[in-house]
Amino acid sequence: MLYQITQPSGIDYWVQLLQTDLHAHLLALYGISTTTYSCYGRIHRNWSDNGYMPQAYISPNEYKTIQFDDTKNLVSFFGVPDATVKNGVSTSNVHLVFFANLTTLMGTNNYRLDEKFKNDITNFCNRKYGFSVIDWKTGVDKVLTEYSSSKKDALKWANMQPWYVFRCDMKIMYNANVDYRNSLATKGGIFKQP
Repeated sequence: MLYQITQPSGIDYWVQLLQTDLHAHLLALYGISTTTYSCYGRIHRNWSDNGYMPQAYISPNEYKTIQFDDTKNLVSFFGVPDATVKNGVSTSNVHLVFFANLTTLMGTNNYRLDEKFKNDITNFCNRKYGFSVIDWKTGVDKVLTEYSSSKKDALKWANMQPWYVFRCDMKIMYNANVDYRNSLATKGGIFKQP
């Protein structure tokens, strides 16, 4: 299922472009259905009694906590921990988190499925719509570093085959003064760097 917001702007516009293409790409690449892949856009980092947790906006005052779901082959979400604007150019750090069942995605093979998955994601995301992959992380503590509450829930799945927790850290720069929603600069996947 592709979870998107209506009328995205600013960083949400760029995240949603990448999210939409990534969703379609992974469905085709791994031959999975939309019912087995929960693909969220930019989530919120909300406080709970147990610490911070990643939550998707559903409706006013309603949020869904994003975590491992063993009924899904794949769950992903985007986080945006910080952004700066200088001379009209916004620079945002973005992370893309995956909870994956590698066996249902890729079968059982003799090669390292985690490395193949990591390469599939990194190669697809790098330079797409101006995103640059700057790092990747594995392991619950590193992947969910901003979400202290979710670490406790995810520990039981902590990179034990077939489960894999992966994070792709990226950076994007875009003109903060332009509404790209109707811009020719982004039609057909063309991005003009500021």
